[in-house]
Amino acid sequence: PRIGGGWPPRHAEHAFEPPEVALAWEYNAYIITPLICYVVLFVMSPRSWRVFGMLAFWALFMIVMHRYVTLLISRKHTTGYRVDLLATKLWGVVPATVLAAFGFWGVRCNKFGDNASMTSYWIVLFLFLLGAAVHRLTLSMLEAPREVVDLDRKDRTYAQTVAELRYTWFNTNPVHVLKSCYYPEVLGEGMEQVMAPVPFEFGKEYLQLPEDWSFLDSQGKPVSEEPDSWAKMGCYGGFR
Repeated sequence: PRIGGGWPPRHAEHAFEPPEVALAWEYNAYIITPLICYVVLFVMSPRSWRVFGMLAFWALFMIVMHRYVTLLISRKHTTGYRVDLLATKLWGVVPATVLAAFGFWGVRCNKFGDNASMTSYWIVLFLFLLGAAVHRLTLSMLEAPREVVDLDRKDRTYAQTVAELRYTWFNTNPVHVLKSCYYPEVLGEGMEQVMAPVPFEFGKEYLQLPEDWSFLDSQGKPVSEEPDSWAKMGCYGGFR
């Protein structure tokens, strides 16, 4: 069905839905931007403090922006803990750069060796590696231990997982969803178990409910015995 002969209802929803939280894609800015600013520590200038003043202003702005604006107007988005763990490990490059700058100026002041000898600057690399190693060691000490799960004995069945999460490999795979909509013959035998005509989206989990599920009103009474129009419509509202 279309609204006034125009967009399908699903497209109308897309036009007004909030954006996804994009924090996972901003990790590079949170690491590279401070790193570029800290490289200024290797340059002697009476105006270097201005760079760090702008860095402090940028950090304060991003904290307020994400805490009171972005998180409030955005919908949830899935990401793995590995991305956050990798970003946390890479952050060690930033304090290591500060320690390397300390060694650099120590050599220039003849405190860590002879300024005229290039071999004295090996301490810069040593302090950089030392800072990165200390950061990694500190993370390993503070990191909460993860429970090791024996997948052969304690893991849930596929059916139990699907019933709880609502998203599967099938409904999160755009190619498979398109096949389910327009070319289901290629799915072969048992295609009823793997068909996914409705793509999974956060905030639209109800689209993945079984077709015999009835909507309930505020008193818990069924609104209609018919399955939801979205579940019936499947791909017709999602890809046109």
